[in-house]
Amino acid sequence: MRTWRRTAAIIVCGVLIVSGAARSTRAAAWVQQQRLVADDAADGDQFGGSVSLSGNTLVVGAAYNDDNGSRSGSAYVFERTGATWTQTIKLLASDADGSNYFGRSAAVSGTTVFVGAPYNSDNGTYSGSAYIFEKSGATWSETQKLIATDAAAYGRFGSAVCVDGDFAVVGAAGTDCGTTTRVGAVYLYDKVGGTWTESVKLMASDPLQGDHFGEAVAIDENRLIVGTPDKNVGGYSHGAAYIFEDNGTAWVQTAKLTASDGYADDQFGISVDIRGDYAVVGAPSNDDNGDASGSAYVFRKQGDTWSEVGKLLLSDAAGGDEFGTSVGIDEGRAFVGAIGDAYCTGLVAVFEDNGTDWEETCRILGPAGSYNFFGNALSLDGDTLLVGASWELNSEEYWYDVGAAYLFTPIPEPTTMLLVGTGLAGFIGFARRRRH
Repeated sequence: MRTWRRTAAIIVCGVLIVSGAARSTRAAAWVQQQRLVADDAADGDQFGGSVSLSGNTLVVGAAYNDDNGSRSGSAYVFERTGATWTQTIKLLASDADGSNYFGRSAAVSGTTVFVGAPYNSDNGTYSGSAYIFEKSGATWSETQKLIATDAAAYGRFGSAVCVDGDFAVVGAAGTDCGTTTRVGAVYLYDKVGGTWTESVKLMASDPLQGDHFGEAVAIDENRLIVGTPDKNVGGYSHGAAYIFEDNGTAWVQTAKLTASDGYADDQFGISVDIRGDYAVVGAPSNDDNGDASGSAYVFRKQGDTWSEVGKLLLSDAAGGDEFGTSVGIDEGRAFVGAIGDAYCTGLVAVFEDNGTDWEETCRILGPAGSYNFFGNALSLDGDTLLVGASWELNSEEYWYDVGAAYLFTPIPEPTTMLLVGTGLAGFIGFARRRRH
């Protein structure tokens, strides 16, 4: 058990959510800096299904890559020199096999990368695993494979991963609790003497069958948030999120978050993020503005209580937007992905806390064309935003679901110009691409 309290640090998490460093200036728009693709991109890889960014290193998952069997999966590390990001290695599991979906989740912190393979079947069908890669000098190497100490069939260990220095969290959304199935759990790891060791297994205080606790995770200092999108709260898949805090002796559940107006099948908790006294939770199947138009909720801790302080919606929301597929939050800003917007072109909306409400201040648009799923994953580190577009096609070869990832930085106010991408990803201030 860790007994120390971490000081402020950059946190990066895998799958759908990521926390970042403190924000700087309010942005009028975000401009694309670079488009990333795999150097061996292939049809159906879905590069960009998971993304994570930390300083000068980022990782992008491609869980449908077929190098070692159908959907064995891979992940790619890019490193920044100057202003340019370059792919430095393609990561594959040392014991890769078909249908493992290695890269379904991925996270980076400094020179350490975690990659989840939730459908690995070492300890029963879909028991799951996670792999650790570390950089020494200029070389990246697999240094450890993690499997839950109580691994069992359908546990899906590796559903989500998050790492911060020498501390990591791995979600296992299919884990059973006694005779109750698919409840879910998260496992905490500490790096001691060069080895990552499981220290704690956490579960919700009110586990129910099919909750899928651990489908999404995020950490910030001594706080952990866990998404539980299929939680029955007055209706199946209403969803919930749980906050745990390290009190110096143990990790203790301090809050259970639910939407004030939640409804069955909202899947509140499919994406989560936390920073300081703020948390954001996505509910992409919310039907406020049509079937699966989506929403996201902001919570704030005041005293010992977490309270909902804002519900985020697109001003022109429509059915099928799936707004809330991915979320991120930092000091005064929230980022929400909507993969279904404009025939699944996708977007990321940026909201700012104006002291009274959370207002939408700009939108980051995906590349031109339908079914890119831009915004399926995002990661924020300071004023650099990484966004996945896992279904983007290769326009030169006309391959489908190849995938890409995009890096953006903000233009601070009072800039008011409006620029539009040229065939790739653009950015937008207060306008929006017309629906066709």
